[in-house]
Amino acid sequence: MAVRASVNLKGCLARVALNKKNVYGRHKLDTEIDKYYKTLHNVVIPEFMDMVKEIPGYPQRIKKCISHTTPAYYDGWNFSIELMYKTVADEHHQTEKNLEKCRILRTLMDVNYAMSSIIDDYVDKGEYRHGKKIWASICEGGQEAAIYDSISVHYLILLMLHRHFRNDPGYSRLLELHSTVRGRGAIGNTLDILDRKENFDDNTLWKHSVQNKAANMVYPAAVTGLVHAGVLSEELHDKTREVFGYAGHLLQVWDDLMEYYASEEQSGKGSPDSKCNIKSWATVTAMAHFNEAQAKEFRACYGSSDPAKRTRVHELYQEVNLPRLYLDYLRKIYMVSREIISKIPDPRIRSACTSYMDWLLLEPAQDDEESESVLNN
Repeated sequence: MAVRASVNLKGCLARVALNKKNVYGRHKLDTEIDKYYKTLHNVVIPEFMDMVKEIPGYPQRIKKCISHTTPAYYDGWNFSIELMYKTVADEHHQTEKNLEKCRILRTLMDVNYAMSSIIDDYVDKGEYRHGKKIWASICEGGQEAAIYDSISVHYLILLMLHRHFRNDPGYSRLLELHSTVRGRGAIGNTLDILDRKENFDDNTLWKHSVQNKAANMVYPAAVTGLVHAGVLSEELHDKTREVFGYAGHLLQVWDDLMEYYASEEQSGKGSPDSKCNIKSWATVTAMAHFNEAQAKEFRACYGSSDPAKRTRVHELYQEVNLPRLYLDYLRKIYMVSREIISKIPDPRIRSACTSYMDWLLLEPAQDDEESESVLNN
């Protein structure tokens, strides 16, 4: 009860459990999203097209692919790159050129995430991503060609990094961070596939899956911001990785809850987890709180596309008050992250980490309703 009283959740990740109409809310400093899209469509995509201009028709395919898939998630999540850079970099470093390079880094990371999502959607048999049909279902050549698109665009990302950052300190680290997103995401999603079975009592693979496909995919964005700011200390990178690893973990937990507690319009996707028998935070947590009869019924219903069984799964989640358990979990992780942040020796990095975690968990969006849900009391 003490933890509940000390952490009053109103932030972005709490909104779905607090029954807010809008489950998203942008960071208060993320005020130039129009520049992000200008960089994506006027700089990144044209340069990608130029890199393959000798291949008939291929530049247009690349343009369509990236325009359709990027960003694959809410465009506010990846503000960590700009937040870290603008908070940590010395004022004289923040020239217009370096700010534009920062936006290039943000868009490239989002393109990287989007290309990983193409494969993820194929494996999960997803139909929608971010409110649009998945790329594999609309592109010429279908699923097989879409997978190769993701590989080729990743190659173009590396060429783009070489073009703009090869003379910058930390260039090799940027390459490593982008490879981390791709490689760790692949490891996590492989574990996801191997863990699709009815044994909900063994969570070993699930923990490693989330660590790789969520935590290890999200932290590279924040560390990228540090590298661009000229911070190359491995110790500071590791501390930042730890904090944003928790942020990535929470984003995955939030996504798990969204499948049952948000509309398809809000989540921008269907229900691939439950239909494909994917183990998630929701299944793991609910099973830990079910009685024997509830657990037996859950096993019989989960993983089915039958609407009646899906409804029953949601009812079982309600019986153990999954939204309440979710909010308690957010509070627990917030306290852990706050302790880690307090030990970061650089005050500017501490400030950036605190700002991001407070946005995720504590700070209400400016368009928030004034009334609060009883779940937060």
